[in-house]
Amino acid sequence: MTLSAADRKRNRDWGKAFERRVAKFFGTIRTALSGSNSGGTASDTRHEVFYIEAKGRAKHAVRTLFDDTKEKANKEGKYPIVALGDRGKHGILLCIHTGDCETWEELWEKLTRMTKKPERSSD
Repeated sequence: MTLSAADRKRNRDWGKAFERRVAKFFGTIRTALSGSNSGGTASDTRHEVFYIEAKGRAKHAVRTLFDDTKEKANKEGKYPIVALGDRGKHGILLCIHTGDCETWEELWEKLTRMTKKPERSSD
């Protein structure tokens, strides 16, 4: 299927708006030019610490999985997290939703508060 010029422009504009939204969440700005053409970074944002690749699509498979997980978590009053692993790869890829958090710092604070282990009794 070939998109018209107007549809391609609409998709580009939506993608740029999504990158701006992601950048704002992380307290930075969107990289003006696409990828490594920007001159400074190939990241989609100008964040000093995080290299952020923003992928806005009509639909993502992981989003479908997350929505299903969220529905189940809500029934139990829990916060949904999708953990992905690949055989032969180190680490765990976590998928969380920003929800009502306005900033990365607010989300991080919520996550660290929720995952603190109870202190052990010295008895």
